[in-house]
Amino acid sequence: MKFRTGDEIKKEIKRKYNRDPEKWQVLFGVDEDRYPTIIFHHTSGTWILKEFFLNPYNSIGCGVKTKPWKNLMENIPYSFGLRTLTPEEGEKILAGDIEVVEKVLSQSPLPFHECEGNLTIQGPILAPTKPIPFSTAQQKLDRKLRKELQSLVKRKHPELWKPYV
Repeated sequence: MKFRTGDEIKKEIKRKYNRDPEKWQVLFGVDEDRYPTIIFHHTSGTWILKEFFLNPYNSIGCGVKTKPWKNLMENIPYSFGLRTLTPEEGEKILAGDIEVVEKVLSQSPLPFHECEGNLTIQGPILAPTKPIPFSTAQQKLDRKLRKELQSLVKRKHPELWKPYV
């Protein structure tokens, strides 16, 4: 299994999403070392991305694509994706109207180019409060990915690993 940079993973996911925006699920959490971990799941594969934030606007990361994980996202009513809104829907959502949120999420997700210039929402992104139930093999992969991220940060930004005096 080949680890790739976070940017490479994100570009591949964006390309695949634009070709087929249906049946995506996104899960966000942190691992035991507090590294943000994002799992992108689609019928064509599952991508795991770990990131280290250098500042609020810049991160480095690494990830891997695996075969689709079975049963990870069962019984989730809405597919992740981009959906356009009317100004009225946007106002109602900002006012907390859950019915409008559900109505918008029940629409089919759109590729990026169909959303340009429109009011757009992205989601849903699942953020469980409990740890993700990884299999033993997935836990092993998660540990390898965490080590790869730490190695990448040490190589690209060694100053972050040295103590301040």
